[in-house]
Amino acid sequence: MDNKLMIVPVKQTFQLDVMYNLYYEPAERAIDNIKYLALHKEGLTKYIGKVKDTCIVTIKNGNILFEKNIDEDFKKNIIDMIDLISYKDKQEDNYLKSYPNIFYNIERYVPMENNNNNYTLQRSIFKNLSELLEKNDEDKSIEEIANLLNGKI
Repeated sequence: MDNKLMIVPVKQTFQLDVMYNLYYEPAERAIDNIKYLALHKEGLTKYIGKVKDTCIVTIKNGNILFEKNIDEDFKKNIIDMIDLISYKDKQEDNYLKSYPNIFYNIERYVPMENNNNNYTLQRSIFKNLSELLEKNDEDKSIEEIANLLNGKI
């Protein structure tokens, strides 16, 4: 599946995901070759973005460890997001600090307009964009893809 789209349910981190153009989940759930990621909240797919990069991040003894060298903006966004989540949570042993997590770096999230699908997601689902779009639509901008997918995801 070359044009793999992952649609993920989000709750608490929704605003941070959009603000920092990130999404994270436990590294054990990581799926290879995700090309697009969509955020689903309150029964609707709200945003979609193109995945630029991923990185597994672990927090040990207060230090943030990155599995590989990544773009400085990606790294700063991860650190800022972790700091905000940690500050809000205030628990020393919160979920983010307990496990290695994979962070998805999103080029930018684009809002999904006129999305009339109303279903609740309990876990991530995957779609092949090649099955949802015409062949010549696959190379369009993320804004154009968002418009074409309205009502389909």
